[in-house]
Amino acid sequence: MLPANGFITNPSRAQGGHLWWHHSADGSVCIGTVIMWVQYNTIAAKTWRVIVYSARHPGGLTVASRAFTLKRGWYWRGFGVHQAYRGLSAVCVTATESFGMSCVRFSAPAG
Repeated sequence: MLPANGFITNPSRAQGGHLWWHHSADGSVCIGTVIMWVQYNTIAAKTWRVIVYSARHPGGLTVASRAFTLKRGWYWRGFGVHQAYRGLSAVCVTATESFGMSCVRFSAPAG
């Protein structure tokens, strides 16, 4: 589960979203669908992004994004990532940095 952080939150403030993932036999991590929640306090234009941090992209790589202009309220969106990453350290979601960022951190599988 992605933790609630700033405006990255569902109405109950229990989570910022969630994602499907699993460790592959080759040591990479497969990311599937990423669901994110965003709260708007007024009509605003924001770009929602899914960012992957890995050995190849330590500064982060935006793997999915979409711009929305929405009214006040809570909204959610699913992003189909469907990709494997070696050395994955985190998957984060944001709706511009000023809106907050929520991350799930990964470590190497035990073995």
